[in-house]
Amino acid sequence: MPLWDKMAIYYGYKGAKYTGEELNEAYGRLVAEEKKKVQKKHKNYTVIDIKIEKVFKKLFDEKGVKATKSEILTICGIFRCYSTVYIKLYDGVIDFLEALKKKGKKIYLLSNAQRSFTVPELKMMGLYDYFDGILISSDHQVSKPDVEFFDILFKKYKLKKIESVMIGNDFISDIS
Repeated sequence: MPLWDKMAIYYGYKGAKYTGEELNEAYGRLVAEEKKKVQKKHKNYTVIDIKIEKVFKKLFDEKGVKATKSEILTICGIFRCYSTVYIKLYDGVIDFLEALKKKGKKIYLLSNAQRSFTVPELKMMGLYDYFDGILISSDHQVSKPDVEFFDILFKKYKLKKIESVMIGNDFISDIS
């Protein structure tokens, strides 16, 4: 069963009736609206991000259904589970993080992601506690490779670029 048909079933359970096609269309429209709002607010950002929770809440609102914060986070998790095809740690990641920690290094995560997806996944994979700080694009409404997102990290943690090393997994987003 396609993603949006599954999501429509869950929304229907909560009283917000959609077909899969209607839900997909409404989702796309609301994402575009949220992106426009962020771009208007942050004209200097070249790569923006949104909080997906706002979209999932508006999907309930449009059907006259009040949803709690807990219900919104649940639907975020359901969406992520239904839409994720593959999730696995790269070989050697834990060993590498442990080696850095043993040497007294600080480790920060700068991720193009949604907090509602990423934090549970980091915890599930056993990675969360290795980080001295976690910045997620949806929280800041800006994504890599926008230099603004990198600058937020450096300012927040008082890091010096000359003393920092970036390790990425994406040739497009992880280069500024």
